[in-house]
Amino acid sequence: MSRWRTWMCLSWMGLAAACGGGDDEDEGALRGTRIDCSWFQGDNCYKRALATVESCVETGVGQFSADGARCTYTTGTTLNFRKPVDVDAPLIEDWDFEVVTNFGQCLAYQELEGEVRMETRDGTFSTELVGIGMQITCPDGTQFQMPNAFDTLDCGFNNLPGSFTSHSGDLMSFGLLGGPDGEVVNVFTCSAP
Repeated sequence: MSRWRTWMCLSWMGLAAACGGGDDEDEGALRGTRIDCSWFQGDNCYKRALATVESCVETGVGQFSADGARCTYTTGTTLNFRKPVDVDAPLIEDWDFEVVTNFGQCLAYQELEGEVRMETRDGTFSTELVGIGMQITCPDGTQFQMPNAFDTLDCGFNNLPGSFTSHSGDLMSFGLLGGPDGEVVNVFTCSAP
């Protein structure tokens, strides 16, 4: 079973609209330069953050601990899950983990209600829904905004930040969408203990 999810998830946007989001007051809460699809399609801080992640994650298969709190690779790279993974569950709703290599932390990834944070060696990239708008903060602190996140529907899903989860047999994989050429950057593949 596989699941693709863009961080501008339509259910979040629908919930925001149902709760009264989308007024001009929400646009005032957004900070930074206003962007459109060209930002997602071009070189941007998210794609550069993905390149940093890709340079330090493993390409092989690790093994989950019996309690699902860790996945360890033979190289010593370890994933620490703040909420243990049930390898028998088909979907994980909110990921919260870090990837630690022999050289230190490679990635800390956290999905919160309406927000995704991805901390790399270069800093933290985040997206946050504000009403029906989207706030993006780059690792260098630069901020961008899209007052109506529904506008991302015109950008092509392969260009948008998001995540991919696959669960098949005793293997579970997680990747990040929106790479430089629209590819998925595989973050981990782990097998059941």
